[in-house]
Amino acid sequence: MSEKEDTSKWVTIYPNYLDATKSARMGRRIAKADAVERPTAEDLGEALRELGVRHVVEFDKLYPRDAESHWWTPGRAKAELLNDLDIPSNPEAETKIQLIRLVAKAIPQLDGRAIRVRREEERAEKREGTKREAREELEKAQREREKKKEGGGKKKGRKKK
Repeated sequence: MSEKEDTSKWVTIYPNYLDATKSARMGRRIAKADAVERPTAEDLGEALRELGVRHVVEFDKLYPRDAESHWWTPGRAKAELLNDLDIPSNPEAETKIQLIRLVAKAIPQLDGRAIRVRREEERAEKREGTKREAREELEKAQREREKKKEGGGKKKGRKKK
């Protein structure tokens, strides 16, 4: 896309629109069954490219309706729904909702997404292992403290002469 191209008439798609973990109040625009978990702006761009739709990804934009998404899923995609002759960019998507559904359907097949999801799962497993170890150490320390309280140590009081 050139610098001077006008995208003001293109449709805007935020990751929240197709995030299965979000409620409709938080911005999900399609049925949960059609949605995907934690899509990113990068996923949107990659899916739109696969669908052959002209688009631009803006990573510096934030979805105003959901403050949480500002941190976890920044960015949005602007896509050309209808070209200059009012012909749909993709024959299967004549409306914004149809385009969002197509994008949601395309995202799980993306190679980049599969790699990212696998890395996230590995990090989560590593964090879970670290949490488990910390929890076990904490439980061990608590057992030792309880053991000391029950029977260990001398009774305090005055010394006998």
